[in-house]
Amino acid sequence: FSLQAEYMMRWLDYQPTATATDPDIVAGRSIFSHGFYAQGGYMVWPETIEITARISTVYGNEGANDGAATEVGPGINWIINGHRLKLQTDVMYYDISANAPRPTTNLERSGPDAPPSPSFTALGLREGEEGILWRTQLQLVF
Repeated sequence: FSLQAEYMMRWLDYQPTATATDPDIVAGRSIFSHGFYAQGGYMVWPETIEITARISTVYGNEGANDGAATEVGPGINWIINGHRLKLQTDVMYYDISANAPRPTTNLERSGPDAPPSPSFTALGLREGEEGILWRTQLQLVF
């Protein structure tokens, strides 16, 4: 049996910018976001088949971006040759609110040249999307 988890929190301190369209930036507010993930696994066939489960969520608590982003779902790993060759697959339900907390690299978002709103680029997802995602990967170490 395996279990791992992590809790994260952050504060974003915006510098007041009168030309911004975001009220949090205009006012120079501090925004707090927090989140967690937990995942576990159980070897149903020793050193060969592992079933897994994962949940992760991030929450924003104030201002215009007080939404959340969540993913949850089961998976299975086929360990073919130790950690050198594995086939992994999972099915995740995801829900990304239209006002998900901003990424840390987007602290000064104002004006027409501002960076775009956050995207979850590793999966190709955007704010406001929800659905089911099926992932499969082959891990080969040489």
